[in-house]
Amino acid sequence: MSLPVAGVTLEEAAQRLSAIAGPDSVHLDGARITVARVTEKTVTLTEPVAFATDKRTDASMTQGQTRTVTAGKPGAQVVTYKQTWVDGKLTTKVLQSRKVTQQPVTRVLVVGTKAPDAGAIPSSGGLNWAALAKCESGGNPRSVDSSGTYYGLYQFSISTWQAVGGSGKPSDASAAEQTQRAQILYNRSGRGQWPVCGRYL
Repeated sequence: MSLPVAGVTLEEAAQRLSAIAGPDSVHLDGARITVARVTEKTVTLTEPVAFATDKRTDASMTQGQTRTVTAGKPGAQVVTYKQTWVDGKLTTKVLQSRKVTQQPVTRVLVVGTKAPDAGAIPSSGGLNWAALAKCESGGNPRSVDSSGTYYGLYQFSISTWQAVGGSGKPSDASAAEQTQRAQILYNRSGRGQWPVCGRYL
């Protein structure tokens, strides 16, 4: 039998149990009495206050580009909780007060809205994709070799293009997609996929 009581002595707990059982009740011989030690504490902690982000647009910057004008900084607050511990385990935590001691600094972030140039070659993975494209195709995303076998910035064959998730002709895709799929190919097989120009990556 478990008798949940707090702030009482064992003698008081026994008296309460006897009162619950009553003189005419079944005897409790062999019954198991569990005593839980309940402690209440008031704890004051210093906790961070998350900063907000204020996003602003800039039409002179390309989509996907961002610039931090003001770095965000967390604030600080003093928080008081009432904690209840049962047999050394925290069971409840109730907020009693909260006071902000340092206001957070809002992060100001500028986000580009200008549509990217269809022929622009984005940077990716820290590699020099523009240099590779210049060597492979003269930097022309619509390039097709004289045999009609290799297409686009990175001179994909149709089979290789399809193997990295492309559809249609590589030369019909945007420069961004061509670079993305070239990155996939590089991650799978390395720069050896471009035996002559791979050294420029």
